[in-house]
Amino acid sequence: MDPTQEDVFDYGLYLIDRILQSSNQSLHEWPMLPFPVGNWAELIGNPLIRDQRYNVDEQAALAAENIPRLNQGQRAAFDEIVKAVDEQSGQTFFLHGPGGTGKTFLYKILSYHFCSQGKIVLCVASSGIAALLLIGGRTAHSCFKIPLKIHEESVCSFPKNGEIADLLCITDLIIWDEAPMQHRHIHECVNCTFQDVRGNDKLFGGIVVVFGGDFKQILPVIVKGSHAQVVGANLQHSHLWHSITVLYLTQNMRLNTGNDVERQFAEWQLGVGHGNFTDASDNITLPDHFHCPENTVESLIDTIYPGVSATQ
Repeated sequence: MDPTQEDVFDYGLYLIDRILQSSNQSLHEWPMLPFPVGNWAELIGNPLIRDQRYNVDEQAALAAENIPRLNQGQRAAFDEIVKAVDEQSGQTFFLHGPGGTGKTFLYKILSYHFCSQGKIVLCVASSGIAALLLIGGRTAHSCFKIPLKIHEESVCSFPKNGEIADLLCITDLIIWDEAPMQHRHIHECVNCTFQDVRGNDKLFGGIVVVFGGDFKQILPVIVKGSHAQVVGANLQHSHLWHSITVLYLTQNMRLNTGNDVERQFAEWQLGVGHGNFTDASDNITLPDHFHCPENTVESLIDTIYPGVSATQ
C-alpha cells in the first residue's frame, strides 16, 4: 500500500530479474546493475500458482451445469480420470477420439470440476491454436520450458528450486491436447524432468496426465524424414506408452447436427481419416453428394462456415 518511488524501482528490478530467470539468467550476472533488496517473492507469492487459482463458486456452477451434458463415453472417461486424481494414483491416460467426439468439451469439464475444489490443473497443447481452446491453455514448450532441439537425453530448462518447480509440486492434473503431433522425445523429456523435480519415480513424477488426440491426424514432423522415422517418433513408440491407459471416445457429436451439410462434412472427415476420398495422386477429394457451389474443399468450408478460409 502507498509504495514509495524506491519501492516501485525495487519491485521493477524484481520483475526484470524474474523475466531473466525464465531464461535461466539473473541480474546477478551483471554486477554493475542494481539488484532488488526487498523480499518481493514472499510478499506476492508464486505468480504461477496464483494464476491457477480460480473462483471456486464459478467453477462449481460451470461443473454442475455441464457434467450432466456428458455422453456415456465421456462420462466413463471423466469418472476414471477423477478417480485417479482423487486417489493420487499418478496414472497417465491417452484420450483417443476423432474430431467431433468431444475431447475439448471433456477437458473443460475436468478443469471446472477440479478447479472448483481448489486443485491445480495445467492445460497445455502442442500448438498455440490448440491451446486457445483450453482453460488457461499454453503451449507445452512455453509452460514446461522444453528445449527446441530435442533428443533422448533432453531435460526441461527450468531450475529445480524455481517457480515452475514449485507449481509442479502441487499440480493435481495436466491435460495435454494434440499430443500425437509432437516427437516422443518431448514427452520423455518432460517425464524425466518431472520425476527429478518432484523426487518421484512414477510416470511424470506422480502427476495424473491426460494426453489427447487422434493418431489418424498429423504425426510428428521430421524434416526430410522417412516414413519409418516419422512413425518411430510417434508417442506409441515411446517407452512411456506401455504404462499409459487409453480411453476411447467414439460418439461423434457432429453427426447429431440438424445441418445436413455439416453432418456430411463430419462424415467426410471421418472417411479421410480412414484413407478414403483420395485420388491416385493422394489429393483429398469430395464426394459428389456434397451440395456446395463448387465441389471443392474450400467451397464446402465456405458453405458451412461463411467467412472462414480453408487455412483457418
